[in-house]
Amino acid sequence: MLQLGATASRMAAGGIAEKTRRLAERAEEHLPNSLLTRKNAALLADKLSRLRGAAMKLGQMLSLEGDNLLPAEFARALEALQANADRMPQAQVEEVLRREYGNDWSSRFRHFDFAPIASASIGQVHRATSLDGSELALKLQYPGVAESVDSDVDNLMLLIKMTRLVPQELDLEELSFEVKRQLREEVDYELELSNLLAYTEHVRPRAGFRLPRAFPELSTRRILATELVLAPPLLEWSQAAPLVERNAVGKRLLALLLAELFEFRFMQTDPNPGNYLFDRSSGDVVLLDFGAARAVPEPVSNLYRRALLAVTQGDRAELCEAFTDLGVIYPALDPEARDILLDGALFLTEVLGQDAPFDFSTTDLSHRMHTHGRQLRRFRNQLRPPPLSYLFFQRKLGGAFLMSRKLGASINCHRLLYETGLLDARQTVQSAVK
Repeated sequence: MLQLGATASRMAAGGIAEKTRRLAERAEEHLPNSLLTRKNAALLADKLSRLRGAAMKLGQMLSLEGDNLLPAEFARALEALQANADRMPQAQVEEVLRREYGNDWSSRFRHFDFAPIASASIGQVHRATSLDGSELALKLQYPGVAESVDSDVDNLMLLIKMTRLVPQELDLEELSFEVKRQLREEVDYELELSNLLAYTEHVRPRAGFRLPRAFPELSTRRILATELVLAPPLLEWSQAAPLVERNAVGKRLLALLLAELFEFRFMQTDPNPGNYLFDRSSGDVVLLDFGAARAVPEPVSNLYRRALLAVTQGDRAELCEAFTDLGVIYPALDPEARDILLDGALFLTEVLGQDAPFDFSTTDLSHRMHTHGRQLRRFRNQLRPPPLSYLFFQRKLGGAFLMSRKLGASINCHRLLYETGLLDARQTVQSAVK
């Protein structure tokens, strides 16, 4: 609370200076308010990286929305949070190891490297060698993160409200609930181990993907032990990769997303780009971080199937029925608001409805959808959000679009639906109804 309070004060001082400059220069105000400057963006990103835990996680989630939600300066500054966090000193690392393994923790390893190879919002990763010679990646959780989830989120929400960082129409209470719930699951490394083992079984038959091998005997509630995978981040690989390879990887990831929704009914719901590596030797995408994985209930899967196929066919009536079952559209909703919701969803027909490659790198679709959605401000008191259980899956779907854009991929998504059998499923559903 003290750290964020000091940050708010420094941002306020910077905002006053910016306001004074604009008045003196009669500069046009390109930013929503004088607090949202480049310096304040860098200040906030730096502070969140040092606080780690819930504060950094919320910054990461906001950054995934890009400049559709945040001012451009803040979106760029917060992108750094996807891969960087302040690191634990050695004494704190030893404290975690003793607490989880006992005072003789070093007897479990041939070697342990105190210099972390990665750091993130919840923990940092260290390289180690097991007694049998296996190369390990040990993810150690920062002390106190699990106990401070609620207070950290509440304090950061207060800072966001004070600085007006996000649009007023964004429901911060709902966002706060989602962040807290996800963090409580992500700090349980025993749950993550279980998710990793379950997801491995789902993906094992699929070519082109790899998950690190788990070491349950070295894992605890606050330490997760897996195989060390030395491979560059997927987006780093993509910067120099030929377009044909980027297209193939992008298509592979979208096919995996469809499998998660409709085949596995089990999804890794955190779309952080840092969760994807690329093994150049095998051509495999390496999947990491299953703290946010969860089952997709059958009713949820069926509703997404109906909505997806309705969007693909441009079937407005079917989409309206799906939204009604979701609870977003209801009889008393203003017809104009209903039409805005349906029109917004049908923007995606551009992606799914045409038997041609869709260029994610050049599209302005997300911007147009965001602009279109602003029309709903007049109906704020009437709008009903979808059940909270859908928010995790929506985040992954949005993250998949963003990943395709960052890969610079061009993908025939319509044909992909045929290849995965989803368009055939529509005919089956129609026959059953008849």
